[in-house]
Amino acid sequence: DNSLTKQILRFLEAKIGDWQPLVNFMENVASNPNEHSREQLYSWLARRDFTITSEGFLVGYKGVKSDLKSVHSGPGIVNGEAINGHLDNSPGNTVEIARSVVQHDPSNGCASGLHVGTYDYARSWGTIVLKVEVNPRDVVSVPTDCNAAKVRVCRYEVIEVVNTLEQVGEALTSALDGDEDQWDEGYDYDPDDED
Repeated sequence: DNSLTKQILRFLEAKIGDWQPLVNFMENVASNPNEHSREQLYSWLARRDFTITSEGFLVGYKGVKSDLKSVHSGPGIVNGEAINGHLDNSPGNTVEIARSVVQHDPSNGCASGLHVGTYDYARSWGTIVLKVEVNPRDVVSVPTDCNAAKVRVCRYEVIEVVNTLEQVGEALTSALDGDEDQWDEGYDYDPDDED
């Protein structure tokens, strides 16, 4: 893909020594068995800021329930063990489903597959946000709903808990419990101003 090739060349020209993750990423994408999946992934990445690991994996986010289990239930595999129900997304777990059951049609928004998205997308699901890593070969489609903020994959590894709804609430409470005068600084309130 030209966008990735140009990025690698920019790294080389700028003498940025850490260009190998981009090459690893490109090789992982090339190992994706579906051409439509590769095309959708490059298109998605061109519109999004993303992080890749040294192995060339994508870093994404997933919203789960408070017990670290998936919001929706169904058949899947966690650390090699077949499960039918809410899948355990504890840090360190590898979660997967058969690639053949993941919906590849991007116009079908809510469909079968493991969903990984942007942080903003993930925090709208469940009470806990997880950081996950996805090998680009395991991306099946990029649904066009939700402003293309997610990808459907057949496998990911859970890295860590990013935050819980409780932590977000504590941070907001802490900020609001601060000096009340801070809310008056730099802002003139005019009750007649509709803006």
